[in-house]
Amino acid sequence: MGITGAGKSTFISHLTKEAVVVGHGIESCTKQILAYPFYYDANTTVSLIDTPGFDDTKLSDHSELEELAAFLKPSYENNIQLSGIIYLHRITDVQLDQETGNGREQQLTSNSRFWGLMRSRGCQIRRVLNTKESALGLVRHFVADGPGLVTLEVQKELVDNKKEFIDTAVGQEAAGQHAEQLRTMKKELEDVKQELKEALKAKDESHALAIKKERARAAQLIQDSETSFQNLHVDMEKRMGLRAKRQDAEIQKLLKLPSRGTQGTASQTSSRGIGMSSWQRLNLLVQEYEALGGKKGFIPPSLSYYEVRWIIKQAKEILLSQPTLLQLPAPTTVFVQIIGDVRGQFGDLIRLFHDVGKPGLQRFLMLENYSGEGPHSLDTFLMCLAYKVNPPQKIFLLRGPLETRREGSLRRDCLERYDKTTLEEIIELCAYLPIAATIADDRKFCANGAMSPELLRLEQIDSFRRPLELKAGSIASDLANGPSTKVTGEAAARFCARHMLSHVAGGRVFARDGYDFVKGPRGRFVILWSAPSFKGWRSASAVLRVVSEKAMEMYVSYLGTHCEIATADGDI
Repeated sequence: MGITGAGKSTFISHLTKEAVVVGHGIESCTKQILAYPFYYDANTTVSLIDTPGFDDTKLSDHSELEELAAFLKPSYENNIQLSGIIYLHRITDVQLDQETGNGREQQLTSNSRFWGLMRSRGCQIRRVLNTKESALGLVRHFVADGPGLVTLEVQKELVDNKKEFIDTAVGQEAAGQHAEQLRTMKKELEDVKQELKEALKAKDESHALAIKKERARAAQLIQDSETSFQNLHVDMEKRMGLRAKRQDAEIQKLLKLPSRGTQGTASQTSSRGIGMSSWQRLNLLVQEYEALGGKKGFIPPSLSYYEVRWIIKQAKEILLSQPTLLQLPAPTTVFVQIIGDVRGQFGDLIRLFHDVGKPGLQRFLMLENYSGEGPHSLDTFLMCLAYKVNPPQKIFLLRGPLETRREGSLRRDCLERYDKTTLEEIIELCAYLPIAATIADDRKFCANGAMSPELLRLEQIDSFRRPLELKAGSIASDLANGPSTKVTGEAAARFCARHMLSHVAGGRVFARDGYDFVKGPRGRFVILWSAPSFKGWRSASAVLRVVSEKAMEMYVSYLGTHCEIATADGDI
């Protein structure tokens, strides 16, 4: 907070990557409440709330206070509390020598008419330079002391006591100051009228003309001020409702609710409090996913703007530490379960995890296409990312073609519920996904596209630098999207022999039975499909389970069947 030109937007721009409009004149560039998140560290997201300046040329102080109240009221109603308030006061108007400046600072901090009263009640005063380091040091004060949450008196009055803004303590103070200003302006107008009479009496026409203009200006100011003052007594709910609509996008960044028009209720996500660390919120989110297993007609948990961007950031750091060709060891006590095409079917994936074991207890290798044409494409992908980030990180994601598309349901969900920045961050993240994996001493090969006839050595895959662009006809495109030529039994057998593979698993192709084989290599080349609800096709869902270095089994869920077959030296 602070008067216009105090440096609020500049302060925020030092700490965030957002484009904050910074003004240099007497008119405030911030016209409404705006929320800007930034990652303080791996465990902490800080939200900076920019506000219009006091003493604005276009917005009266009481209107500014009401604007703040319109933002703080729904925040408090949804259990979002402040950690503190930063009030900025500029000292750059007049260049002072150090001794004079120190004296002025001492006067401000000790005099109860200025900052003395606030300081006596716990307010701390810090100098802030025009640097990122200085701004970060100020924020560190709030983070270091932990999530000491603050409830403002005006929030209690508006929500708990159900008062109108004019009846709150701050509303009464604003009204009193406004009335005093109005009396002063009327007194000045009377003085101008008297001066005009004297000018007309003296027949000073030029001076009289100037005074008439000043009288008209003063009268207009009084009229505007009286109208503004009367508005304080108008039904606050109507006015604040209009303001809330303007601020809705900013409030939604802080709420644990989806954007308006999407499904979900506050009770679904209220347990993930803003006072928790990001890791605590992630752990609770995973518990919410697990609680959905086996249910019908469920609604995916809603993630806040900050939670989504934090999960993306953590996932990217993990992906950067992994090779382009994942190498998973042979199972000992924990199976490796391979899931095929998901296509954004959130419910199918929830049921699959419920039936075959949740991530964390089992290791999962997911081949691709986490988003698709379902109503919950974004929810499906975010759940996969949440499981990947959440310790012990036993879920591995490979790249498919749908996650890099800038059209379709993933784009729709991102733009409706979050923003374009979130969409671009997800698309960029997918460019870092590995494109293939081997299991059990490189004998079992997995990729969405299953194979590439141009791949001479598996080691070539690790030479692909990420972020990776999938150019048509390239090896990377074959493995992620599927070969440009048909996979025949002869080509599959040749691929297995060239790379000394016992089995190959791929996705990408619809299989009504949940799985299908490429004829030729004795059932060792399998295609997996794990989206039985896709487009209402009512197919089966299959998971290929690697039990040990040699033993494998296929889990097929359609009519409750479970088939255990074969070893690495035989057909699946």
